[in-house]
Amino acid sequence: MEYIVHHRAVNISKAERVISVIGGGLLAWAGIRKGSAGGWALALAGGDLVRRGITGHSYLFEAIGVRTAPCGQGFETTSVPYELGLRVDQSITIDRPRAEVYRFWRDLGNLPRVMRHIESIQVNGNDSHWVVKGPAGRKIEWEQPSLLLRNLNRSHGLETSETRATGKQSGRLIF
Repeated sequence: MEYIVHHRAVNISKAERVISVIGGGLLAWAGIRKGSAGGWALALAGGDLVRRGITGHSYLFEAIGVRTAPCGQGFETTSVPYELGLRVDQSITIDRPRAEVYRFWRDLGNLPRVMRHIESIQVNGNDSHWVVKGPAGRKIEWEQPSLLLRNLNRSHGLETSETRATGKQSGRLIF
């Protein structure tokens, strides 16, 4: 299994970038003028604010999951915009015909049979009720209105998005 995490994406707004450069520059200047150990610490903090403003990336915002920068083109129709999520790539081999595996996976009621953390999925038309095992043995339930599960093409691929239970998620399976 491979986890791909994108770092250093712009995550602060233009106004914050300008304020960071100006404020960081003033802080660095004041620290250097002071000339003491405390002054040099101030200059160092100011330099980091300048870096934050120039690169548009805040490590603190990344750590706590905050983003004030616009998400860009296609944000309204994309559940997890490029470079803003955690990507997990994994391949497995199932010794069954592709069409059979596709039909099995397309039926959401089968997922608890192959995914340990899912206790049950009850499908009612386009809506579904999910029950999963959460951290510390906690049970988590939610109603999933109109789960977007669409066929990608005739090569038996599936794509999901717009999960409202725990935040925006998406996934893609290629059979």
